[in-house]
Amino acid sequence: MLIGCLAQDDSYDRQLGILLNVAREYRAKLKVGLLAQDTMDICKKKLHVAGSPTFVLMNGGKEIGRILGISDQATLESFVELHLPACAAAQAEKK
Repeated sequence: MLIGCLAQDDSYDRQLGILLNVAREYRAKLKVGLLAQDTMDICKKKLHVAGSPTFVLMNGGKEIGRILGISDQATLESFVELHLPACAAAQAEKK
């Protein structure tokens, strides 16, 4: 699962658009979520997120990677592609 932690600031719309594009592109392989503004503080503490935007990739409840700061489409897709094999391997081990 890819979790987006986005503050509603000047970069919000652009970063949300990129997150939605990644969600569409990888819908068969990856769940994508956006932290709700009313639960952001609680989730940021739990995930140890200090700034926004932050993108956290989770597998089986454990963090396997994160990007801190503003990201572009290519960077976020490369990040996902880099970590997808590890996610698939972990899922195969569970079966």
